[in-house]
Amino acid sequence: MRALFATSLLSAVAATSDTPVEKVIKLLKELQGKVDEEGTDEATTYDKFACWCKDKGEEKSKAVDDGATAVETNQANLEGYATDRQTASDNIKTAQETISTKQEAIYTEKADWKKYDHKYSIDHADMVEAQHELREARKMLSVKSEATLVQVRAILDKVMSGAMSAPAVNLASVAATAKSTGDGDDEELGSVGDVIAVIEKLQEEFKTGVEDLEKEHTDKKKEHIGTLQTLTDELADAKETLATNQKDKAEAKKNMAEEQKQLTQNTATLNDDRAYLKDMTDKCDKKATEYHERQTMRAEELSAISSALKTLEEQVKDKDKSRGSKSLLQVRYSTLTADDNDADATEDDADADASEQEDADNADDQEDDQDQDQDQ
Repeated sequence: MRALFATSLLSAVAATSDTPVEKVIKLLKELQGKVDEEGTDEATTYDKFACWCKDKGEEKSKAVDDGATAVETNQANLEGYATDRQTASDNIKTAQETISTKQEAIYTEKADWKKYDHKYSIDHADMVEAQHELREARKMLSVKSEATLVQVRAILDKVMSGAMSAPAVNLASVAATAKSTGDGDDEELGSVGDVIAVIEKLQEEFKTGVEDLEKEHTDKKKEHIGTLQTLTDELADAKETLATNQKDKAEAKKNMAEEQKQLTQNTATLNDDRAYLKDMTDKCDKKATEYHERQTMRAEELSAISSALKTLEEQVKDKDKSRGSKSLLQVRYSTLTADDNDADATEDDADADASEQEDADNADDQEDDQDQDQDQ
């Protein structure tokens, strides 16, 4: 039965020109080529993907770096604009204080000048009036009479009394003149000549006093005008400084708003780029790991195939050829046939042994029967 099966299988294989080993080798080589082809195709695809990862990674890395630089620039600009705004605010406060101070100084200067000028006008008018009265008294002395002299003395008393409030008149000098011309111990003015001497001295002093007062007024007026002009200029500068800094502050606030808007946009873009780069890097790393794992498995598979091919080509195939045109099935058929022949021989030997044993048993029985007959 086994021989019949081997014969049928042998007939099927014999219908082809390749031996089973050669078929296996062929199949293994086809598998090897397919694995190589798949590896090549996957390598090509992965190379494109790896190039994309590299280019896109560099692009996004640059975008992240540029974005970080832009954000830093925005933050630095914001700090600068904040400083500009604070500086402008400080300058505005200083300018406002300066304006207030200068306005107060101008008001005080004008009030002081008005007060001084009013006093000057009074003093000047009094001294001019005194000069007029002295001239009138001098005229009156041309009429030599006791009554006239009394009137002149009254005028002089009035003039002397008024002169006490005029700091520009040297009363000590007038008093010395009056004393030197006085009559007796009462030191009163006596003769007309004495009176005329006092009048002339008073006229001289009042003239000098008026000139000094007018000169002082002129100098103070000039000083007042200069001070007022300086204060006015300083006030104008302070107002200009105020306006400039108010404009600078408004500009700084506008710049801060625009920079803050740009910072928000750049920060959002930077975060998106960072998230995209991280996600892409993770995916590319995962793909690379999977690819290298498949490459390792494929290399191991190719190594196994190569090892099998080497064994088949160097060992099994050579043995197969050493048997001539016999195939493995033919060898197997010979083996099966020999096994069947051995089995038949074994069977025949067993039958012969059984026959011999039976003959021996029969001979023993006959001997026993003969012995029994002899005993009888």
